[in-house]
Amino acid sequence: MSNSCNIDPYGKKLRIVAGAFVEGIGLLLFVMWIFEMGPAWLVIPAGVLWASGMVMMTAGLLGRCPLRAMGVKTSC
Repeated sequence: MSNSCNIDPYGKKLRIVAGAFVEGIGLLLFVMWIFEMGPAWLVIPAGVLWASGMVMMTAGLLGRCPLRAMGVKTSC
């Protein structure tokens, strides 16, 4: 199986920007949890959002969509 790029340049930029936004929200929630500005369970969505943002940015930087690589049709 080849390891070629399966995302066009627009999709790469979109994944990097969206991933940075999602990761930023996750970090904001984590900071709120650190300073006890929210409930204790806030650390769980913070971690999920941070990890999701990292996956999105990695996919954008590498040009490989994990879902497309597994054979999932992602376009209409």
